[in-house]
Amino acid sequence: MIASQLTFGAEYDFFEREDGYDALCKTYNYQFKATMDMDIGLKYQAINQGQVDVMTIFTTDGQLSNDQIVVLEDDQHFYPSYLCGNVVRSEVLKDHPELKKVLNQLAYKIDDLQMAKMNDLVESQGKEPREVARNYLKEINLLKE
Repeated sequence: MIASQLTFGAEYDFFEREDGYDALCKTYNYQFKATMDMDIGLKYQAINQGQVDVMTIFTTDGQLSNDQIVVLEDDQHFYPSYLCGNVVRSEVLKDHPELKKVLNQLAYKIDDLQMAKMNDLVESQGKEPREVARNYLKEINLLKE
């Protein structure tokens, strides 16, 4: 298997977690040549410089939208889905019931690639999160000014 020729990189806590490195290797029957602890902010630099060959990522990482990185499918469903959602206190909805309809309009409107692109605008291009969100809502016709 090719994993034995590759260096795996992740944040230090991934190697300590019950659902981390050991569990991943067991699930996929991987045995990597080496491992490297990485700072979360330096992982894309590490892979681009060849310090690691494989790394953990979030599919909404801003840098992922710009890099030539292949995201492998988790066909063993090792990781649970981390789809985002809106959380609103019940008393707020009681006082403002119209919010439920408005917030439900966002359901399934942002996929991982779109979120990664928006994160990149904020992280790499210095855009304000509020501006990025506003532009996206205009683009999908949920906000009119």
